[in-house]
Amino acid sequence: MKAKNFFFVGILLFAFGLTRAALGETRQLAWSAVTTYTDGSPIEAGQTVSYKAYWTQDPWLDAETLRPLVSSTAVTSATFDPAAEGMVGYQAVYFTVKTVVGTGTESTLSAALPWNPPAVIPGAPSAPADLGITRIATSTSSGTWQLSWGPVTTYANGTPIQGKTVRYAIFWTADAGLSTASLSPLASSTTQTSLTFDPAASGMTGGQRVYFAAKSVLDTGEESALSASLSWSVSNKGPGAPSNGRMVRKNKK
Repeated sequence: MKAKNFFFVGILLFAFGLTRAALGETRQLAWSAVTTYTDGSPIEAGQTVSYKAYWTQDPWLDAETLRPLVSSTAVTSATFDPAAEGMVGYQAVYFTVKTVVGTGTESTLSAALPWNPPAVIPGAPSAPADLGITRIATSTSSGTWQLSWGPVTTYANGTPIQGKTVRYAIFWTADAGLSTASLSPLASSTTQTSLTFDPAASGMTGGQRVYFAAKSVLDTGEESALSASLSWSVSNKGPGAPSNGRMVRKNKK
């Protein structure tokens, strides 16, 4: 008579379930615990049972197409983020699981569970990055300066922004912590990736340490977090200070 482990190779998992977990777009794949061999005899007490879960876009579950969802787990579920796994909205995927006993013997793959991932809701856009500042004119005492930043083309999760207009809100503050109450707008809404400003006209004083920050805003209302700040010491050209001080004797009449 053949060993029970041989019969175990043909076991199939069943009662799959796919549910939305509590956080964001995280999902949970679940299956029933395996307690018997394919001949119906119970798996011995003390024998460890673990599971390997996979997903693929191939309904025939070709081995070369399988992507691991979890490489080894003793529980009967696997939590995953569809976008992080590379699944694309509305493109069918197929889940399958196999059982492994402590001796290393594996079952065949379970029957495929088909699922259509929902379209990803991207959420907030990425925050602007690469802020820089350049002096472009000296027509005023504090000069005219240009603040620039890189264009935002993706959501915070990396998904490309398509069919929406990205605008930018630019702020300055003397608070290194960028507290909301301290932020003063340089530009409340612009589609450009730079703006010019006069520090004095904006309320900055010469020699003052200030911090610039930006956020991106979609025309549908979603806003990014504030960008990393750009620290800058305000320049103030102003008139030169008097020099060559001396006492001059005034002639008497």
